[in-house]
Amino acid sequence: MKDDYVSLSSSFNRVNLIYSIRTKSKGFLDDIATYIQSNHRGQCGIVYCLARKKCEDVADVLRSKGLKADYYHAEADKAHKDTVMRDWQSGKLSIVVATVRGEFQFMLTVHRCSYPDCFWYGGR
Repeated sequence: MKDDYVSLSSSFNRVNLIYSIRTKSKGFLDDIATYIQSNHRGQCGIVYCLARKKCEDVADVLRSKGLKADYYHAEADKAHKDTVMRDWQSGKLSIVVATVRGEFQFMLTVHRCSYPDCFWYGGR
């Protein structure tokens, strides 16, 4: 029985990922908008939040700063989710603020994560 399995392992180091931890200021949403505009304008990305209401608030702020952003979470109605998905797939929407993760070029977390959690998120 001992030889009935295969063990695979590799380094957690992902050369295509950059981990940057910054101090969260009172104007952190403005900082996030500025960061996206300066470093990821026109790129597809996600901003990760722990709470559904925070997703909506962050998306509102990003839109007010001229970014193509909207929220997506479990409590959003079906019509809203369908619109976000259609706009995301067509390129009309470039930033989704959500409580889930997927394929993207950048990820920002609004909430603090522990050291091992940051690597777990990065490996997703």
